[in-house]
Amino acid sequence: MTFATLPGPGDEITWPSYTGHPNDPRAPMDDRDTAIDERAAELLEAPGFTPFSPENLCEALCEADDEQVELLCRLLAEGSTAAAGEALAAITCSYWEPLARKEAERMIDAEDACRCFPSGRRCFYCADE
Repeated sequence: MTFATLPGPGDEITWPSYTGHPNDPRAPMDDRDTAIDERAAELLEAPGFTPFSPENLCEALCEADDEQVELLCRLLAEGSTAAAGEALAAITCSYWEPLARKEAERMIDAEDACRCFPSGRRCFYCADE
């Protein structure tokens, strides 16, 4: 082995053993995505993100674009209540599901960043442990 072929700090052979950190290139990506999906599903059951509470339904309708609202109105005017219900559910879910996923990503990233902070100080996520 010559000096040019010795492993350096960026080479995998010099890395410590895998500890599960999400930024480690050896980390499986599907674990993080699965965790985010599970957290988003939990959030959609929580009062702040439940799509079909009166406040959240109203907010989703207020944020819907004109085409979605026009479709909903047309279906109601035609008497297609089942189709209108499906359209309303689609409007509401298309608004709240991305918000829940974004919040889940933020929460999981904050938790992961805290776990690997070496100073010994504890944030509010770790203080409960």
